[in-house]
Amino acid sequence: MPEKYGTEVIRVKDSHYAMMNATEIPGVGLVGGTKGGIIFPDYSHATDGMFSIMKVLEMLAASGKTLSGTDEETPHLFMAKKNIFCTKEQKGKIMRKLVEESEGKTRQLIDGIKIFFGKHEWVLCIPIVKERYFM
Repeated sequence: MPEKYGTEVIRVKDSHYAMMNATEIPGVGLVGGTKGGIIFPDYSHATDGMFSIMKVLEMLAASGKTLSGTDEETPHLFMAKKNIFCTKEQKGKIMRKLVEESEGKTRQLIDGIKIFFGKHEWVLCIPIVKERYFM
């Protein structure tokens, strides 16, 4: 859908550091994160809430849309989350198994493995290593 508007989406890791690095890519005019942060590289290479609100209102005014109308048009995300910690050995095994099992499916390998089952259905698995320290 971004092609409809003459633009492109570049996906990066879900961290503020990765978002800030994305501002260095030539032609990037906006960087948005899953935690609500927005960066406008022409203004700053970090998030700024007040500037972001102003730019969103400016874009709405230019498009002739309302905030509530845009909210109604945007598909809503429903998420279930469960943290299960694993060892380093288990992490490698889990990732290999998921790659094997998702062969032939659309997937992204940016933060863990994201496997798509439809237009808006997907699962993201990020194995988290929890080290135990004993004294």
